[in-house]
Amino acid sequence: MGKTLGYARISSDQGQDITSQKAMLESLGAVVVFADVGNGSKLTGRDQLEAVLRLLEPGDTLLALHPDRLARDTGDLLTIAKRVIEKKAVLRINDPAIIMDGSDIMAEVMLTVFGLVGMLESTSSAPDNAGASRPGS
Repeated sequence: MGKTLGYARISSDQGQDITSQKAMLESLGAVVVFADVGNGSKLTGRDQLEAVLRLLEPGDTLLALHPDRLARDTGDLLTIAKRVIEKKAVLRINDPAIIMDGSDIMAEVMLTVFGLVGMLESTSSAPDNAGASRPGS
């Protein structure tokens, strides 16, 4: 059996602490935790995510606490999962419990749904760039 590599991400180091994510990932079996500070709405500039994806070997597991720690975009989340599977490794998300190894279509459906949720959350928290007032505001 391969090793478990953890991945943690916080949006900014202003008022957020990555230590608790790292500790949780280690308690769940991660032998090494890679961590980025930055927006989850894009994959660019996430050097530690790229590093962990490159280091995966057949039989390894990439572990994240939540789908939005990996990505807040459906396409990006599925791209990460595809890269993991291409390495003959497994993507494991702790909450909700998702294990994706390429053999279960429901795991892909779950990732898709949570990617959509992440996109909705990031869209709803973004400022209204059009400047138009929203109904009821």
